[in-house]
Amino acid sequence: PENCGGTAVAVSVSENHTAVLTDCGHLYTWGATQGNNVLGHEGVRWQPSPKKVSGVYRAVGVSAAKEHTVLLVGTSFPHTGEKLTGSTQPFDSLETLAAKAAAQHVDLFNIIPVSIIAERANAKYLSNYCREFIRLNLDGVLTLGKKSEMDRYLSDQLADSVRLWEKGDRDCGFHPLVFDLVGEDTKRQSQNVSSWIYSCERLLQALPLSLLSKHR
Repeated sequence: PENCGGTAVAVSVSENHTAVLTDCGHLYTWGATQGNNVLGHEGVRWQPSPKKVSGVYRAVGVSAAKEHTVLLVGTSFPHTGEKLTGSTQPFDSLETLAAKAAAQHVDLFNIIPVSIIAERANAKYLSNYCREFIRLNLDGVLTLGKKSEMDRYLSDQLADSVRLWEKGDRDCGFHPLVFDLVGEDTKRQSQNVSSWIYSCERLLQALPLSLLSKHR
């Protein structure tokens, strides 16, 4: 395939188009279709040579038919345990048991709506599970997620971030989604930022006024 797309590991052929998977998880298609987006290239019904389908990174299976192409995408699932429950108790509460049952049905297509409900219901285990799922499968979530659902999720996260910032628990310099996905410990990072700001203020206070005036 073009652009070092890897080695072909699976091929599926229909009457009019061909789909090939590579060992890098990419999908290449070419041929002709009557319907829209059957090849995966927006607005393209005739593709004379193999072309990489954008947004596909974890493909593990493909099946091409006359007017559709079905793709199986690999997914990474979080490990359950104390890290998600936040508890060292030997027995799970009824709420945690219900959240674990709901988590078993989370996938790339419903992760955003489930996460929104979990956050609004203050379901700690399910919220943590969804956040870890997004972190592990961020490329797939961004590719398959609906824009309206993502907008709603980010709006909720931003509103929550503002409330936490007003209480001094979160640094407002980062978007809440990025902060949650990258930071392992939100409170610890917030304290580190506060410490850095305090150190800068102390440094400025120690500098001579004559030096400061030269750089204003």
